Amino acid sequence: MVADAWQRRNVARVLMRGLIVCAKRRGFEQLSGAVLRVNEPMLAFVRALGFRVDDDPEDAAQVYATLPLA
Repeated sequence: MVADAWQRRNVARVLMRGLIVCAKRRGFEQLSGAVLRVNEPMLAFVRALGFRVDDDPEDAAQVYATLPLA
């Protein structure tokens, strides 16, 4: 989460790219997380980073965002 005062300054993108690099170095196979279906800015953000977005079969209000790292 990035504070409102830091929104639209690419802070989240820099942090996520760092997390992706770190996860790859540590041998993680994928990153994944749940996102509320109505959170369109977050969905656009994760898609721009290359995450795949799939329906959550158990909760229609959210989706799963997954990024393969291998």
